[in-house]
Amino acid sequence: MNLISRVPKQLGDLIDGYRVQENSIGHSNCTVFHLTNPSKRGLYLKVQSINHGDLLPEKERLEWLQGKLPVPVLIYFDSDNENQFMLISEIRGVPSFDLSLKADMSNLMKQLATGLKEIHSLPQMIGHNDSKSNCELSPIKNAVFFRLFYELHQEVFINTVTSNLQNAILKV
Repeated sequence: MNLISRVPKQLGDLIDGYRVQENSIGHSNCTVFHLTNPSKRGLYLKVQSINHGDLLPEKERLEWLQGKLPVPVLIYFDSDNENQFMLISEIRGVPSFDLSLKADMSNLMKQLATGLKEIHSLPQMIGHNDSKSNCELSPIKNAVFFRLFYELHQEVFINTVTSNLQNAILKV
């Protein structure tokens, strides 16, 4: 029996009709599925074993970042005795490591620099109505920076990236 067939009923109803494929891009402690349907917007389902982590801090950050940065919309969050489930919308675009972007590295660097500037302009603390769930924004900033750094350094054209990024940051 595969994991996707054991999701809570409400979640199963939300993803009914979608093609489900495990996502192998990126790094996560949880299992991530990309859900596609030709007539609907793409979704991602994150499934986290309750014995190996917690999706609640990520859920809270996504909720707080709505309207501040282009982040996925939280559609569903719940847990059962074994797993936490978080269903989020897909964001349109391509990852910064996509080879199609290699042709215009200057534009890519400008977009990355602008994005980092937006992230660093946010307040350091995420305030929630629930005082138990205050969490720092610094881990988000660090995660985004290191994700971009990792993605860019996977490419063959790393030598041009460094100088273009420095120039783009100076221009922003």
